[in-house]
Amino acid sequence: MRLDPNNDVYPGDLGILNARKHKWAKGTKKGSGFRLASYGILAVGLAVIVNVALRTQSAESSQLPVHLMIWTVAALTYIVARRGKRMSQDPFNGFHNARFEVSDDTVYYVYQQGMKLKTYYIRDAQIKKIIRDDEAGVLCIEGKATLNIQTRDSETEKSLDKFYALVPFDKYELDDLLAPYKRKVVRSDGKLRESYN
Repeated sequence: MRLDPNNDVYPGDLGILNARKHKWAKGTKKGSGFRLASYGILAVGLAVIVNVALRTQSAESSQLPVHLMIWTVAALTYIVARRGKRMSQDPFNGFHNARFEVSDDTVYYVYQQGMKLKTYYIRDAQIKKIIRDDEAGVLCIEGKATLNIQTRDSETEKSLDKFYALVPFDKYELDDLLAPYKRKVVRSDGKLRESYN
């Protein structure tokens, strides 16, 4: 999919994007649950490691059990923390370089996720409602939209009823972006994160 170079481009700021992504992740109970679970695994694991180390303190015994426990605790902590991060940042996990583009009749939301370039686009006439959450820095655009996914080898498209967009710039640029859609914009500060899932 090639975008028109004459589109109005609203480039994203990586610092703002990352801050909002982390704020989105902290806004869910799943994220804090996984965070507590990883701390719990780490605490119990350290207690077991110290216990095993004290039992195998003599020079005659092998240190293998201590090393096995250290690596097991480290692996479990890493797995739980990564899983929690992935679940709590969904659908924004792994975002890079997000931006909005606007043509005469279409809104595009373009971002890189891992090795994929994803482009959500929706025609102005198809937009039913734009839910704006300034507290989370997220938009939910409802209507007949399309998601285009490009990888190195392929390109696919699928239809959607709505999509979430992490806003990668400040409030003033967002006001400028949404100015033509004023009648369709609904404010929902602090509530969009709760309604996701």
